[in-house]
Amino acid sequence: MIHERLRVCTILACVASWACSGAQEPEPRPAAPAARHLIDEETESADVPNSGLPKEIEAALGEEWVWIRGERLETLDWSLDRSASAAGGEIGVRATPRFEPVGPGRLVSWDGLDDPEAGRALGADEAIEPTLGEVRIDGEGIVSALEDPRELPALARVSYRARSAEVRAHCLGPAPSVADSSAAPSLTLGSQTRRVLPAAVPSRFSWRVEVPPGAQLRLGFGLRSNRLRLVEGGGLRLVDEGESSSDSGGRVGFWVSVLPEGEDERRVVWNEALSPAERDEFHEARVPLEDWAGRRVELSLATTEPRDRGEGILLPFWAEPVLDAPGPSAERPNVVLIVVDTLRADALGCYGNPRNVSPNIDDLARAGVRFADPLSAATWTLPSHTSIMTSLFPPQHGLLNRERLPETVETLAEVMRAAGYQTAAVTEGIFVTPRFGLDQGFDSFEVNAWRIERTAALALDHLSDVRGPTFLYWHTFQPHAPYDSVERFRDEFVRPYDGGLGLPVRNGDWTRLEELQGELTDEDMGYLRDLYDAEVAYTDEQVGRLLRGLRAKPGGEHTLVVVTSDHGEAFDEHGVWGHGTSTHREQSQVPLILWQPGRFEGGGVAEHPVHTLDIAPTIAAAVGLERPAAWEGELLSLTPGPSRRPLVCAYLSPRWQRRATALRSGPLKVMQNPPLEREAPFDPHADTVAHRVDEDPLEQHDLWEGLDRERWLGEIEAFWEEHPSLTGAERTRIDAVLEQELRDAGYVGD
Repeated sequence: MIHERLRVCTILACVASWACSGAQEPEPRPAAPAARHLIDEETESADVPNSGLPKEIEAALGEEWVWIRGERLETLDWSLDRSASAAGGEIGVRATPRFEPVGPGRLVSWDGLDDPEAGRALGADEAIEPTLGEVRIDGEGIVSALEDPRELPALARVSYRARSAEVRAHCLGPAPSVADSSAAPSLTLGSQTRRVLPAAVPSRFSWRVEVPPGAQLRLGFGLRSNRLRLVEGGGLRLVDEGESSSDSGGRVGFWVSVLPEGEDERRVVWNEALSPAERDEFHEARVPLEDWAGRRVELSLATTEPRDRGEGILLPFWAEPVLDAPGPSAERPNVVLIVVDTLRADALGCYGNPRNVSPNIDDLARAGVRFADPLSAATWTLPSHTSIMTSLFPPQHGLLNRERLPETVETLAEVMRAAGYQTAAVTEGIFVTPRFGLDQGFDSFEVNAWRIERTAALALDHLSDVRGPTFLYWHTFQPHAPYDSVERFRDEFVRPYDGGLGLPVRNGDWTRLEELQGELTDEDMGYLRDLYDAEVAYTDEQVGRLLRGLRAKPGGEHTLVVVTSDHGEAFDEHGVWGHGTSTHREQSQVPLILWQPGRFEGGGVAEHPVHTLDIAPTIAAAVGLERPAAWEGELLSLTPGPSRRPLVCAYLSPRWQRRATALRSGPLKVMQNPPLEREAPFDPHADTVAHRVDEDPLEQHDLWEGLDRERWLGEIEAFWEEHPSLTGAERTRIDAVLEQELRDAGYVGD
């Protein structure tokens, strides 16, 4: 069965002084001066009122259960749920309201939808079963069964009751009362998600800190709209974002003050005021504290109530206050992790592409260290990114079918933040978002869907004002279909083509290409690869832009840069297209390049197989941090260590949720790739192949018939049995907008 994993004892670095095998893993070094995340530290005092809301709303929210009545749902996005269409020819229709109610259901007939009081509360023993013409309202949203979905009303009014705590969380943004800053919630405004301290007026948070030389306080602040209104006759109403607050009313004051130890006079070192018109966005502040360097002080954040509140009810907050230390040093270098989505290794020049599509990444490989044979944990985005950040196999972290990462899993970002790093993520969305819990451990998480030039600029901006060491995670979707890179790269890399495949080629077109299998010409295939090369070239330009900007900034010489991908892309090499469809080389082999002066440099190439699970522990060790015991990865080095672990790519395919597994042991790679057709049964013998990848790197010659097949099938089963979920991950709610994004990206089948 699967061998017990041995933790590698080889050295990390690739310069001559570190290049001999057999050295011990470097001892974690004492922390250099670093950023202090005040939101994670115990406050000296916290004087925060309950919420700052009107007494009437507070009274309504004081009950365990509250009614949300008569909400007008004008933008319901109804979609067909085929899983509920079997019985009696009825069609299940699911809608996503703006608010997700919980608790006992309430049945409302279509005839009574315009009446907030319509319907009846269910009895304790009464089953909730949707019937023709009725609506079920529960924690999963609104579900109805209709003979014809065209009968759905354009507008609907519904009533339901929910727990007071849930109303606060959904309607008010951050929880309105937080005495313990360790319970700070996350808040998303626009494209950015950050942890916040709700600071209803008047309020004050204070910490005892020792101010290091050159320190500054870096923080965000802002006003969050209230989304509750009283309804005449009792109950509450959830209002639209646009109607949630008036622009009238006074300005809310934000203050930072310092009280040096042994003194009686508190000194205001910064203040700002925001008007209601400036609500619902993060504002930034940098507060110099050099005057108190080396002294112990009480550092306070306070808000003051406006003289005229007006009709608008606004909830002030502080966003991720951090006490920055001086800039990065060799002991605590900056770390930049770049994950290029859908980048197969051989698309890069340094991995064999003869076309000049990746000069910037190739230059990085010549300056740093390239790993020639990395295996990804999965061949689609969600499980693979999660494995990179958690150093766990997909079955262990549990994100196999659009689940959310539980807080019990310790991520690389959390390890870095606990060590005093400023942590920032800039991504291009879909799966790599807070919705799936991938913001865990990040001070700031920015999502800008499919906009590589924007995200590259934001990633560089995060390094602009660095005082303490920073961990930056940049994810771009650019090489992912649709293949619609900017025209100048298509002009350079797409050769003249007279075929009928068209532009752009979207991920959903893989089904059409599969239907044309056998009819596609060499010219068609060349056109598709040319489009993909143009995408890679566009991505490489932006990677180069980030790297040049990084090296020009203070501390750039102490930066560790990692470039990799979550998975590759198939172009019919083994009868399939796209990704998430098999574990063959074109989908499972990704690039992996590390650069850091003094450690990963000199253009070395490691030929032995490695895994993307190795990225997190290698980063942690390179900056002198201990890795969590649960992490499965080993340390990357130029020379292979004594490990006997198998390398495994194991996940559920995104469309039909069938298990796919590749097990690499030495030069032998055994793969179970499930059939793509929903109706086709899985046959472990017929759907398993084996290749000796040292002699057959393109995986064209199947050796499965000559192996001890029962033994290898047992090895695969043993891997899944011995790596059960450690997390209890729960399924993420997918709204209609995200479902359409997933469909457009090819992750949802018909």
